[in-house]
Amino acid sequence: MPVDKLTYNESEILRRVSEGDEVAFGYLFKHYFDRLFGFAVSVAKSSLLAEDILQEVFANVWRHREQLVKIEKFDRWLFVLTRNHAYKVIRREARMPQFAEYLEAHFALSPYSPEQWLLHKELLESLRHAAATLPPQQQMVFTMSRLQRYSLDEIATQL
Repeated sequence: MPVDKLTYNESEILRRVSEGDEVAFGYLFKHYFDRLFGFAVSVAKSSLLAEDILQEVFANVWRHREQLVKIEKFDRWLFVLTRNHAYKVIRREARMPQFAEYLEAHFALSPYSPEQWLLHKELLESLRHAAATLPPQQQMVFTMSRLQRYSLDEIATQL
C-alpha cells in the first residue's frame, strides 16, 4: 500500500524509510518540512540558510535511515538534529564577513537589542502561560486584548 494512502503512522513510516523506501521518506519529509523550516529560520535568521540546513538534515536522516526504528521520539530527535546543525552552520557562516553584516542589519531593523528581544519573547511566553490558566472566555478576551491588540469594541463585537 502506498504511503500517501495511509493515515500518518510514524513508526510505520520510519520502518519503511529504514528499509530504503523513498516514497515513505518523501512522506516523512513533507510531514516535517514546514515546522522544521520555521524552526530553522528562527534559529538561523535566514530562509536561505534554513533551506540549506534542512537539505543537510534530511540527507543525514537518509544516510542513517537504518537507525530510525531505534529512535523513540523521532520528532524531538529531528528538531534537536536541526538545531544542532543550524548552530554548526551559523558558526561556519559567522566566519564570513558578509554574514556578520547580515546579522547586524537584521538586528538593526529590529526596535529591540538582542537582549531586549529575548526578554520580550520570554515575557510573551510567560503571558501566554498565565493566560492558559484562565477560564476559556477570559482566556479569549485576554488574548484578543493583550496579544492581538483588539479594541474593547472589537472584542465585544466578536463575542
